[in-house]
Amino acid sequence: MVPASPLSDISADFGSFSDFNHAADEIMAAMHGLLGLEYWLVTRITGDDWVVLRTFGPGPFAVGQTIDYSSTICSHMIAGRGPHILTDITSNEHYAAALIRGTYPVSSYAGAPLMVNDRVYGVLCALDPATQKAEIEAHSRLVVTSARSLSTILTHQLAADDLLRRAERAESEALVDELTGLFNRRGWERLIEREARRAQRYGNQATIFVMDIDGLKETNDSEGHAAGDALIRRVAAATLSAMRDTDIAARLGGDEFGVLAVETSVLDAHVLNDRFDAAFVAAGVRVSIGRAHCNRAGGIRNALEAADEMMYLQKQHRHGERRAG
Repeated sequence: MVPASPLSDISADFGSFSDFNHAADEIMAAMHGLLGLEYWLVTRITGDDWVVLRTFGPGPFAVGQTIDYSSTICSHMIAGRGPHILTDITSNEHYAAALIRGTYPVSSYAGAPLMVNDRVYGVLCALDPATQKAEIEAHSRLVVTSARSLSTILTHQLAADDLLRRAERAESEALVDELTGLFNRRGWERLIEREARRAQRYGNQATIFVMDIDGLKETNDSEGHAAGDALIRRVAAATLSAMRDTDIAARLGGDEFGVLAVETSVLDAHVLNDRFDAAFVAAGVRVSIGRAHCNRAGGIRNALEAADEMMYLQKQHRHGERRAG
């Protein structure tokens, strides 16, 4: 009689996944062993970008790298222009013409979408420079099922993370600026650090806005600090009226504000910038705005510096216009 294996011996194989990344790594390894395709990836699709989240096997793309989505075979697969597994992609005109083949000489492909709340979030896919045996095309359903399993794990993890985000902001409500009710700099630093970690985990894109009130010193000098405080409150109220519920706004200093707009594309950021401009005009205030978009590779901290620099350039330009006028 074969003795039963101690629980510790089987826990590695039958224990729960610690998170989505752990599940993705294990599924890619298992699919590689079964299908033999060389290079596996889990990617995020956001706007026009195909962001590499996880990889398994030898290949050209680094975790965090962003590629033009339209250049990928995955874009054609998701559009329904080809099958989930194809061992000779020259037999499909769309797959064969994919520009990604200029970076990596793909001959065999497998892929299926990751779905979150009925929307395409990303892709589980495999690329191989060699033409594989046609028999593996019979495992198309397994590739789809694996992607569905990852989608389920990801959906639950994102929901849990959203609850955590709400709890973090509630926890940080003590770190507010008394004059405006926005987060103060300490609250801002705490929250953007946590959003930076989420960007690394999920490939989120975001936009940083840095804003500076024009003429606050002149208002304080000519009308008194009570008028200056009223001006600051008007800017804060206008900012809140234009931003989305998911965004973070803070008063960073005397006349400086920051907004972190999470999960934004470049187009989203442009639209939001226009909303801020309109809100400030409606409130009768002048505010210089700098913004910078960031993805997983660029990082929120780098975007904050770039937005700050852009804001100062706009402020200098406006100051020059006023002096010339």
